[in-house]
Amino acid sequence: MDRTKVFAHCRLQHRLGGAFIFEHPLASMVWKLESAQQFLREPWILSEELDMCSHGLVSADERGVGLVRKPTRLVTNSKVVEEKVLARIHISGLTRPRRNAYAVV
Repeated sequence: MDRTKVFAHCRLQHRLGGAFIFEHPLASMVWKLESAQQFLREPWILSEELDMCSHGLVSADERGVGLVRKPTRLVTNSKVVEEKVLARIHISGLTRPRRNAYAVV
């Protein structure tokens, strides 16, 4: 599986004038790839780290149902997503305040 294709697709979407939002677990090896590092340094990238439990992600196990922390990175090129979605994440106060609009990991 070529894990770098997603970044090529996002770049193409951006070049064509479209918007994208990409979500992936923060601990994923994908973020350590050089292609991901280069992608995150693009000047038009907006990146946010959050815990999915603050958005109601739950799971069930032998102890019952409970919130799942799942640290996650959201990446977009859309100012609308930034203003409507990422801003709401901060207003909720339920995420780690690590906002960096032009993220470099």
